[in-house]
Amino acid sequence: NVFEFAGHPYFVDHDNNYIVPDVEVGNNRGSLAGKVYVSSVPAPRSRDELFSDAARDLLARYAYRPRSSSEFAAIARIAARGATLPPATTTLFLAAMIAEAERNPNAHVTNLLLLNDDDGRDFLDQAPMTRGGTDPSIPILDPTLVNLATVLRQPTFKVTEREIDMITSRFEREHNAPIAEMVKELGADDVHRALRQFLLAAVRIRY
Repeated sequence: NVFEFAGHPYFVDHDNNYIVPDVEVGNNRGSLAGKVYVSSVPAPRSRDELFSDAARDLLARYAYRPRSSSEFAAIARIAARGATLPPATTTLFLAAMIAEAERNPNAHVTNLLLLNDDDGRDFLDQAPMTRGGTDPSIPILDPTLVNLATVLRQPTFKVTEREIDMITSRFEREHNAPIAEMVKELGADDVHRALRQFLLAAVRIRY
C-alpha cells in the first residue's frame, strides 16, 4: 500500500484510500481484516480501537484545504517531466486525482477538465468528489448507470448531477449556445458526436 510519486513514497490508508506521505507514517502501521491503516498498534482488535488511535490524526492534517486549478495543473506538468516535488505540495493533488477517482472513475474526466481550466479558482471546491455527500453510508445512486458494466464504483446521484453540470456548462460555453437549442437545430446525434469530440479534446492536458 505504498507507492512513489515525484520522488517520494506515499502511504495509502485503506479507510477510503486516504493518501499521506509515507515518511510521516513511520512505524505507525497496522492491519485489520486484511487491510492496512495508519495505526500505532500493529494489529488493532477492532475498528473502534483503530479509529480512536491518536496516530490517525495524521490523516486530518492532510484534509482538503484550498488549492487552485492552476496549482494542480502545475504539479501535473512538473511530475510529467520527471521532477521531484515535496510531499506537502503533492499530497492533496494525489488525493483528488487518485483516491477520488478510485471511488468514482468518472472523476478522472472532471478532474482533467478542471486541470485544463488552469485558472485561479479553488480546484477542491469545484471537483464533484471533494465535497460532502459523495460517499454516504446509504447513497442515492444514479439509476441510469446501474447496468453499465464499466462502472465498478458507482457515484451518488448528487455527484453525477455535478459532473453533468460541469461538462454541459463548458460545452455550451464552447459553442455559445444552450445544449437544448443545439439539439433542436442540429439533431441529437450530431450534438452527441460534438460532445464526444469536445470531451476528448478537453481532457488532454496541455503541457
